[in-house]
Amino acid sequence: IMSTEQIEEVLANLLGAHPDGLTEEGLHRGFTGVASMPEVAGVLNKLLQARRLSISKVGGQLIYKEISAEQQGKLRDLGPEDMHVIQLIEAAGNKGIWIRDIKFHTNIQQNRITKILKTLEGRKLIKEVKVVGAKKKVYMMYNLEPSREVTGGAWYDSAQGYDVEFIQVLRDTTEKYIASKGYGTCEDIFSFIVKSGILKTELRLEDMQSIVNTLVYDGKLEELRDTRPGAGLRRAAFFYKPAKVTAMHQGLTLMPCGRCPVFADCSEDGDISPSKCVYYTEWLDF
Repeated sequence: IMSTEQIEEVLANLLGAHPDGLTEEGLHRGFTGVASMPEVAGVLNKLLQARRLSISKVGGQLIYKEISAEQQGKLRDLGPEDMHVIQLIEAAGNKGIWIRDIKFHTNIQQNRITKILKTLEGRKLIKEVKVVGAKKKVYMMYNLEPSREVTGGAWYDSAQGYDVEFIQVLRDTTEKYIASKGYGTCEDIFSFIVKSGILKTELRLEDMQSIVNTLVYDGKLEELRDTRPGAGLRRAAFFYKPAKVTAMHQGLTLMPCGRCPVFADCSEDGDISPSKCVYYTEWLDF
């Protein structure tokens, strides 16, 4: 039979080996043949009450995490309602949780939730993040980087919103690169831009492809299928070269919408909308 101290030691080793969270299955596996689960449960409850351990439910299973000494200090004097809110926010991950959902899951009054959130923000346990394209804010743990669904990805600046200048820099750099090399794949362009040091946010290959597409639609680049031997085995099926003749713009390609990399995010009631688009207004005036 293991003592409480020995169970705590084994538990500490298990938690240390799983910094992203120890599943309930992993917990059972770690104590099989070593200690009974009722004894382990007693130690878990003790650590939870002492704020040395956090528990959350992710994907239908319980996840245990060790709380650092610094975090323990921030949790000092918080009540059960505060902890319930923290657990909900932690379970939401980097997508965050809306205040209305916090109220629904906790059944705590609105004014009390507002006070709790303010306290947790003040202790830098959580943060408020504005969701791009929606008139709402979500809450997530302070140390998390918001997901692309929340921030809008590479095309948005946290302070100014839709980052027109950054998109233009990428377009100009892409055009100059292809002009200097004569031709190149999207992967070539992507690799060059990543190494250039001009990026101020995460950029994915599909983001780069959307930039290249705007230049093709705009008649700046020409897209050609790679027909060289073995091309089908390579990831890039197309390559790009400077357009010989400026393309005739008709219909959608003439409209700003036809070469907008965030066309899919545009809606009448969103942060990006035709009524707010200066380029669309200029095109109509023209």
